[in-house]
Amino acid sequence: MDNSTIIQFDTMPLGIRTARPGEKVTLLAIVQNISPYELIFAMNIFVDDLPYISCKWAYLTEYGEWVPAAPGPYEGMVSIPPGGIAAFMGDFIMPAQDVRATSWSYWWGEQWVQDASAYLDIAAVAPPPEFRNFSITEYSRV
Repeated sequence: MDNSTIIQFDTMPLGIRTARPGEKVTLLAIVQNISPYELIFAMNIFVDDLPYISCKWAYLTEYGEWVPAAPGPYEGMVSIPPGGIAAFMGDFIMPAQDVRATSWSYWWGEQWVQDASAYLDIAAVAPPPEFRNFSITEYSRV
């Protein structure tokens, strides 16, 4: 039974699809509870063979404000009311090759149930060339 939908899975800032090796890349997954019940949700984000990305969440209040998760053992989980929206964010360091980032939403029933998923591809780009020891070796006036 689908109880969630991933509204958006993107980078922060939005729309970035390239990164230099060694750069920090922030991912954002926005999930909406489409069930008629208040459910506890968690989000996993994996990037190819990199270690699991720990996600922190924030939720959208009825006033349109994002409220971040309180630190603690449950900071990766959030209770979302019917129709409610929460954002999950996580970071990774870009490796030297292209990667595919995948997010999955889970909700708690009698056990964790994998629900919606989304992915995006991020290309590794070479750093700009560096100029070192630039000097003028000859000069003539015309």
